[in-house]
Amino acid sequence: RWALAACLLITSAAFAQTPWSVTVTPTLDPLPIGLCGAVQLKLLDPSTGDVPRNPQGARITLADFDMSASGSPEGSVAGQQIDKSHWSVCACRGASVGSTATITARYPAQSLPPAARVAGVAFQSTAQFTIAAAKGANPPACTAPAPKPVVSAAAIPSAPSPSSPPRSTSSPNARAPAAVAPASAASAPAPSNSRRASASDAAPGAPTTPSIPSPMPIFPVSTSQWADLQQSLGVAGWASMKKQSKP
Repeated sequence: RWALAACLLITSAAFAQTPWSVTVTPTLDPLPIGLCGAVQLKLLDPSTGDVPRNPQGARITLADFDMSASGSPEGSVAGQQIDKSHWSVCACRGASVGSTATITARYPAQSLPPAARVAGVAFQSTAQFTIAAAKGANPPACTAPAPKPVVSAAAIPSAPSPSSPPRSTSSPNARAPAAVAPASAASAPAPSNSRRASASDAAPGAPTTPSIPSPMPIFPVSTSQWADLQQSLGVAGWASMKKQSKP
């Protein structure tokens, strides 16, 4: 009697841990390296013939499970969570063609609230699939990082030390370049010290004199030309011209 009671107790406990029929199905088997395939999870409660429900009355779905994938070597496969109810498995470029990998579904998920868990139920279900020849690049979900380009140390410019001042490349005996005046200032004529006072500079009430023309160049002229020149200049202008022409 004690032996029969122990057997019934063990069978009842085992059934309490896995009361449902759970089927994990990889939709791509074999799965080519570089591709990802969706994973389906089918649940059935034999007592009701329907999808099992949680204490709140909602159906149990893939969102209530923790999904994972494993293979050899490590990192040859990776899981990809599309959303809370959709999950896929990817074959990474580190996988070997012809090897097998395993998908595991664990209930309840660690993030599942206690109120949404079915009391006394905790189990896991697995499924295997085969790796096929590559048909694409490494999926983003794979853990194997892409190789980084090697950069030569000589190609990286060295930054100056913040504690030391920047070095000057000029010689210590070199002279500083002379300042160059702007073109407008260089082309401007120097002011003359012998500027004559104009009518506007004269004191108020002082008599003004006509402006005296610049000395004319010396060139041979006839007597009639001299007479015409004297007449055009007038007495005052002629006398001033003669005075300026003297050394």
